[in-house]
Amino acid sequence: MKKAKQNKKGPRMTTIGFFGGEPLQRPKLQKPAPKKIQQWVSKVTGFSSQYDAAGWAAASVCGAPQVYPKYGDVRGAWAPQSVGKQEWIEVAFLEQVEVEKIEIYETNCPGSIIKVAGMTDAGWVDLWKGEKDLALMTSAKEARIFSIEPQIPGVVTNSLRINMNCEGAPSWCEIDCIRLTGGHNVRRVDSEPVPELDDLASDWFQLLENSERTDCILYIHQSNGAPPSSSSSSSSSSSGAVDKKGDDQDLLNPPVSPEKPRRKGKAEVEEIAEEFRLHKVVLFQRCPVLEAKFKSTGSSVLHLTTDNPDIWVEFLAFVYTNTTEISTEKAMGLLELSIEYDLPALEDLCTNFLVKNWLHASTADAFLTYATQINAQKL
Repeated sequence: MKKAKQNKKGPRMTTIGFFGGEPLQRPKLQKPAPKKIQQWVSKVTGFSSQYDAAGWAAASVCGAPQVYPKYGDVRGAWAPQSVGKQEWIEVAFLEQVEVEKIEIYETNCPGSIIKVAGMTDAGWVDLWKGEKDLALMTSAKEARIFSIEPQIPGVVTNSLRINMNCEGAPSWCEIDCIRLTGGHNVRRVDSEPVPELDDLASDWFQLLENSERTDCILYIHQSNGAPPSSSSSSSSSSSGAVDKKGDDQDLLNPPVSPEKPRRKGKAEVEEIAEEFRLHKVVLFQRCPVLEAKFKSTGSSVLHLTTDNPDIWVEFLAFVYTNTTEISTEKAMGLLELSIEYDLPALEDLCTNFLVKNWLHASTADAFLTYATQINAQKL
């Protein structure tokens, strides 16, 4: 495990490195099923024109249908300023997806759409191109959902641009809303099979060591009055036999935190003890509880307060790699975090370690009390 040196003027920023030795147990990760989502437009980022800023504004395409299945020049859909011209609109969605289908709800003079593009790191990429349907534009009597599957597979985006050729239309070509369907955080691999998640552990270690590619920050605050950390004297479960006479009673008695860490007032919180620069693509997939906490802040920065910040090094190591170092001093802290953040595999590791090394006749009552305090149903 690697740690940056303590900076007297600021928090310690921790980089999680390789933990040597064999893990106590290494449960097989289950490969997550692809997550397909459907989403409506969240905002309009650009447009060629709009009839007005109220009844037929460009922003009308946001959200679910307001006009469909009605047909005609109806308030609530986007209408360009004039009839019979080239028009376009750019829209954004909340989540990036690998595009599978685009549905455009046309509620007046359908058939004008000639191109749909998606914004990527390389710029706009044409997802679909076609010709306008003049016959439909001039004869339609009902609204339609124009459903498009991308002509180029594997494009990941959350921004679309719709181009329309309205020349020859007898009235305004109007769009009520747009729905995007795709796989969330899915990457297409055509040449090689997708590797097992366990095989990616070394790649994730390397990823952690490159702070320039992180996209979120977790600050762990040391709560005021917490006992000093004893992590420097920790011993790994792989270091040999454990002496159960004496140390076990101290481990199972205070200081044990019967309550989960809670955020306290500024006067009760000391300076930041740990700073972790992390990656949402790994963190959110492996720990939905942390994902929810980040999203509740509305930003890419999360502050948490705890009595034992050093535990988070091993905890995040497990989140990233499914392997961590369990020591006699940290087993309980890791167990509590595994329960609070819903990581059953880590809970199993900690439970097995404690049962193997510390459970015997003289500690049975203390074990039961501790298990009840932290709701450790497996202990």
